[in-house]
Amino acid sequence: TGGFFYRAGLGYEESNGIDRTVGSTGVDADRDAYREKNYSIAAGYRFDNTAQAPVIRAGWTGAHARTDFDNGVGSDDYTDIRLGTGHIAYAQPLGDRAGIDIIYGHTLDDQRFRGAFPSRFRTRRDSARVVFNAQVAPDSKLIAGLDYYRDKVRGSSSFLRDARENRAFFVEYLGDYDFGSAQLAVRLDDNQAFGDEVTTNAAIGLNVGRSSVLSFSFGTAFKAPTFNDLYFEDLFFSGNPDLQPESSRSYELLFKTAQHRISGYAAIFYTEVDDLIELTSSFATVENLDRAHISGADTGIEFMLGRVNARLGFAYVDAEDARTKQRLPRRPRATGMLDLSTTVGKLDFGLGWNADGDRVDAGGKFAGYNVVDARATWHATSSLRVGAIVRNATGSDYTLVKGFQEFRTEGQTASVFIEFAP
Repeated sequence: TGGFFYRAGLGYEESNGIDRTVGSTGVDADRDAYREKNYSIAAGYRFDNTAQAPVIRAGWTGAHARTDFDNGVGSDDYTDIRLGTGHIAYAQPLGDRAGIDIIYGHTLDDQRFRGAFPSRFRTRRDSARVVFNAQVAPDSKLIAGLDYYRDKVRGSSSFLRDARENRAFFVEYLGDYDFGSAQLAVRLDDNQAFGDEVTTNAAIGLNVGRSSVLSFSFGTAFKAPTFNDLYFEDLFFSGNPDLQPESSRSYELLFKTAQHRISGYAAIFYTEVDDLIELTSSFATVENLDRAHISGADTGIEFMLGRVNARLGFAYVDAEDARTKQRLPRRPRATGMLDLSTTVGKLDFGLGWNADGDRVDAGGKFAGYNVVDARATWHATSSLRVGAIVRNATGSDYTLVKGFQEFRTEGQTASVFIEFAP
């Protein structure tokens, strides 16, 4: 007979924090605290239980956070951040083989900087999407739609442009065949600030035996700079209103397989980006790099060792400025991970290892790191879970940012949680 459905959630996190900046003195040598409250709510109504029943749904997720930071001038400063995102959607089946979805969305980002140099930066986006899908053959689907969004910015500074719109049309074909699968997509964007842009994506997959697939994909992309990139201002950073949009071309060769108790994948990829938006070496603003090359390989495997589920992964990414041949900052070349998990009665146990190789920044090259996390969860009832997490269990000392200042990361931390889902 259909009916209502809903979900809701509340969250709270507070920490005295750590002294984030290395070498800070005076007021800046204190702990940089953090506090966040968040909530989410979603509800909907299905008009009946048939596959052709229309569905309406809506939801909102919000957060309010305060983060202390060091500004180097001896005052006690903090950032007050409010974030929110919501949607209203309606899905209407059109017979057994087609349907239409209508979606409206709203996103809000409001940041206030309080202390010696107060300022405010507030952006919002209103968006709408209409998507039509139809099964044009037993194993083929056609998707077409319209996209629209409008960005608006307000703040304590004046802006050359405080609003912009983007309109887009897209069409996509998905097909399954005896030999494998095929995908083709085209999108046309009409951006008020940067003009027209056409992007395409294509992929073909070939079945290899009964449980493996070899696929090749190609795609182009267009990314307009955000209002934060263009106009954001605080004590340390100013946006760049002369930024141009990024455009890219990507290629990937992927092999996937799934056997008894074991599955895995391996991929090689290459991306060429024109006008890549990057922080300058002084961290004071952002700029366009003429061209960047990003290439690498990624592989992963998942298997069972008795009652233990194991996941192992490794990636190597070489990202460089095509003109200078210098590495792009804050990107490790090599990363690896191992995760082990098992269940004993009502208890889940897990152990994770993550490793990042060395990276470069304006402050030079700095070493990679290894982090081990441990977790345990007790399923007290079908509705109640109680758990504990120890992050960086070995207390590794490492940094992710090394520019005009070096920033610390948290050491060993432990937390407990209670989750109730009636």
